[in-house]
Amino acid sequence: MIVISRREQVAQIRGRAIYAVRDVTLIPLSSQPEAEHTITAVQKTSKQGGVAPAEDVDEDSGAESDNEISSIGGDGEQPLEAAALEPPKGKLKKSTTYVKDVMQDKGKYGRFAERWFSKGGWNASGRRRAGMSDEEDLTKEQERQAADALPEHEKDAASGAGEASAEQQQDSKKEDGSKAEAEPPKQKSVLESLTPRILRSAKLYFSSSGFFFSYEHDISGTLMQRDNITSTVPLWKRFGEDYFWNRNLQRAFIEAGQDAYVLPLLQGFVGQRAFSIARTAGTEQDVVAEAAHKAEDVVAAQEKPEATGQKDEQDSFLLTLVSRRSIKRAGLRYLRRGIDDDGYVANSVETEQMLSPQSWDMSAKTFSLLQIRGSIPLFFSQSPYSFKPIPTMFGSEATNQAAFKQHIHRTIRRYGAVQCASLVDKHATEKPIGEAYEKHAKLLNDSGGLNGKGVGFEWFDFHSACKGMKYENVSLLMDILESPLKSFGWIVKQNDRNIQQQTGVLRTNCMDCLDRTNVVQSAVAGWALQQQLAELGLNIDLKNDPKTQWFNTLW
Repeated sequence: MIVISRREQVAQIRGRAIYAVRDVTLIPLSSQPEAEHTITAVQKTSKQGGVAPAEDVDEDSGAESDNEISSIGGDGEQPLEAAALEPPKGKLKKSTTYVKDVMQDKGKYGRFAERWFSKGGWNASGRRRAGMSDEEDLTKEQERQAADALPEHEKDAASGAGEASAEQQQDSKKEDGSKAEAEPPKQKSVLESLTPRILRSAKLYFSSSGFFFSYEHDISGTLMQRDNITSTVPLWKRFGEDYFWNRNLQRAFIEAGQDAYVLPLLQGFVGQRAFSIARTAGTEQDVVAEAAHKAEDVVAAQEKPEATGQKDEQDSFLLTLVSRRSIKRAGLRYLRRGIDDDGYVANSVETEQMLSPQSWDMSAKTFSLLQIRGSIPLFFSQSPYSFKPIPTMFGSEATNQAAFKQHIHRTIRRYGAVQCASLVDKHATEKPIGEAYEKHAKLLNDSGGLNGKGVGFEWFDFHSACKGMKYENVSLLMDILESPLKSFGWIVKQNDRNIQQQTGVLRTNCMDCLDRTNVVQSAVAGWALQQQLAELGLNIDLKNDPKTQWFNTLW
């Protein structure tokens, strides 16, 4: 059982706290004493406000403790996979070596490295815990390979000699009256030997600061979709299936009808800033105050008495950013690319930017802008073993077009009209996949689109236009996108009613859908924020006012 043992509040929406997972504890369910031991250790650690004791290791023999519980509970020692990425502490001396520093750093990963570099090496227990094969298995494998390499007549001779030797040894033992040899210990299966590493990886995965949850608020739903916050329907039943990352882990509770124990996790990002704009008398220039960026300050701003008053209420705002990563076609960078047969793409993320009063007053306007990102919706892959991997396309044109249509159809059904912004290079390795993407969008439009709706497509060579870190040239793309963005609009909610809806969405991609995509999406979000504040009679200068740097930091 994976239990959240440390959390941190990162935002508050309508009085409902949003938390990030900071640490988890893995409780074994095969033994009640082991489970109780883990729970007791974590409770003691929580009361002390520290971290659980690290796994015991015999420094002299190199034998690790057989206590599995401390290795999978809330231990303070970093997992080996994470610790190996840590640089040595302190400054390197000229006479020292990296290996020496690694081995002397006993606090984190020194003992692990010492097994590799010491003469004694790893013992059998240590090898199993690290996911390595036993030395005995390696010796047997080496003997088998050597035997396979012998000629047939030598194999027979060796086999006969081996049998004779075994018989002689057996007869000798019987004559000496020695006890029968005990049966060798049962070898662990591959799963058993890998289990400690799997558990460490699971702990690292769920503690990686990428998972968020709320006990009462549905963070998977957009402002337009969100139902009444006092709904009696269990949270997990309202939570979007595409963003329910731990649904399989919760299945036992769901099937048992234990709704109170089903806590959906969202993977992505949640951030919030509190800021204010003061109107200055006799001038059109509004003054933006410093924004609160620490979570506790942002939450405190929402609870201040003046936040609920009527004076200058619309001048104090919250900007909330929520990114929701889809569970569909999930995977690591380079290992997951393109589309699948059902039209789902890799790294598919819906990002919502909400502008609201700090008081969350229902009578005031609340704005929401939706954008999406995702891998190029065609069948292709890239090798993870190259600095600039060449996209390898596969599948027939008809197969690609069918999957492409599936993806666009699903996007239209959820968001309305679709405007694509492709940011891949128009030369070198990215050019062929960019041309294929543009071609399939044109084929769809030439055939009448879907339900009479075509797809907007704009290919902007980001690297060429913004060469030399001239990111201000993104304004060239914004000039092109401004017309469809204005026609799509954004969500506006007032008195708990949707008085305006967003009728389309901008779909942005580069190769990874990370850096270039983020620059363009933040530019669109900044443009929308300025437009929304202007609707309230306020101005904000995100380009030149140094007090607005928090916006870029948030994005």
